[in-house]
Amino acid sequence: MRYSRTSTLVGILGVATIILITASCSDSMGGAAEVAEERPVEELDLYRVDGDRLYVYSRQGVLSVVDVSVPTAPRLIDALPVEGRAGELFTQDGNVVLVIEERTTQCEELVEWQNQSQQSEVASVMFRDNALELGQRYCLPGEVIGSRLVGNILYVVTHDWEQTWVVAFDATAADNLTVIDVIVLNEAAHEIHVTAETLFVAQETNTYSSEFQGWYPTTRLTYIDIKNPAGDMVQRGSITLAGAPQGKFHLDATDTHFRIVTFDSNMWASLLHVIDITEPDSLTLLGSSEPIGYGEQLYATRFVDDRAYVVTFRRTDPLWVIDLSDPTSPHIIGELMVPGWSDFIFPRGDQLITVGHGDGGSGVAVSAFNVAEPANPTLINRIEFGDWNTQSEANEDYRGAQIYEPGQLADTTHAVLAMPMSWEDYSGESVRCMSYVQMVELGEDGVTAKGGIDQSGAVRRTLAVNGELYSISDVGLLSVDARNLDELAVSAGLDFPGTENRGCEFYYMGDFGEFADGGMFFCSASNGHPGMALISAFALVAWMRRRRR
Repeated sequence: MRYSRTSTLVGILGVATIILITASCSDSMGGAAEVAEERPVEELDLYRVDGDRLYVYSRQGVLSVVDVSVPTAPRLIDALPVEGRAGELFTQDGNVVLVIEERTTQCEELVEWQNQSQQSEVASVMFRDNALELGQRYCLPGEVIGSRLVGNILYVVTHDWEQTWVVAFDATAADNLTVIDVIVLNEAAHEIHVTAETLFVAQETNTYSSEFQGWYPTTRLTYIDIKNPAGDMVQRGSITLAGAPQGKFHLDATDTHFRIVTFDSNMWASLLHVIDITEPDSLTLLGSSEPIGYGEQLYATRFVDDRAYVVTFRRTDPLWVIDLSDPTSPHIIGELMVPGWSDFIFPRGDQLITVGHGDGGSGVAVSAFNVAEPANPTLINRIEFGDWNTQSEANEDYRGAQIYEPGQLADTTHAVLAMPMSWEDYSGESVRCMSYVQMVELGEDGVTAKGGIDQSGAVRRTLAVNGELYSISDVGLLSVDARNLDELAVSAGLDFPGTENRGCEFYYMGDFGEFADGGMFFCSASNGHPGMALISAFALVAWMRRRRR
């Protein structure tokens, strides 16, 4: 189903225009923008540096603009509370666009949707005379799955439990967007993958199996042609695959093939599928791997050229190396067992740097692997931080872990990983979130723990500003002198007005275990009181789908 032009979209969304959403990363490795015919693909984030100004959208719904013309002395210019759960932002010509992930009272009044469990929202904020002023607020049906800016065209994908909306806007000017096209797909969406020419939507479906005498989760991959630089979209072919992807890095596209790793809850194993996309109207499955990690949940995945790295977990963390040189026969060529599990993989030549959890799911772990010999991957070394009460933004969102190349932070001679870690303090009258930004040096000999810095509130991001390290939490930011990685020093700090330290807002998975009959359990902690809870396979898979990989 498709709708075109602004006049029709008013009837669908209840509004005439929607504001631009974009940012600084992409679906490609390492976050670098993909380019085809000079059309970069950009992804949004919680902050944006625009000249000498830093814009930060706190998870607590406060937009702050900071003067960073003197990196060692950041100065708050203005702050504006915005109703709704904060998402991300984009800036253009000094103005700001916010993505709001939780519907507000205004959104409920503007949009009437039958059986609609959640709406999302975008809002424009003008920055004039050093002051932020809330502009218009616009509503979207469903929950935001993802958005990308490709050239001057903005694509926003939302879904509810039974439909997916793909909306294209002319984003040449943020204060005067024009709706170009809308495609509506049946079924909810898992993930999207966007290149300069194609928007792939992986949707949740169910397929009946005569072999198993029942329904099981599958994925419908739909090809949407976005080559037209004017923004008109064409829905092309689709294909149904066993299992479901668990995150954004489980999807990858080349000029001729689409590669996807899915978790099949029927066999409780993962599969890697390769699809021929040279005929967009007739997508063809070229080959699927043998089951990967029987009895194990799917975690991190990363594609690098003709190779894929996949991490699964039950009692240990197998790293699987998969050869994709023959697209008709993807197959496992290497395997390595290590404790804990990895949430994200960062390829660096013959090394993989991974971020995840420690043994039994406790604490935060950073590992270095040598994959120079794909058939014989080896663990160089591994560092674990914290305990059951320690979590990291980088366990949930890959952008929480930031790698700085030599020279980005003052006079550093090695690449450095900045890892935010948080834990909840129950010693006072209310729960407080305490954080520590741990620096980890990356080298040929693996990972080396260096110094760190304490900070209040859950740390979400770090960034380099003219050699200075900025650490952004829910309640403020720190400017940090990182010239001596063993002894970091705070240059300055500021609080975001209208925020408060009210807990880390992360979910502790706890320690996994297994009953004799194969059933799973985990030991969890809630409000500081450890306990035990049973978890079904389907409940675990549903929770995993919510995580952002």
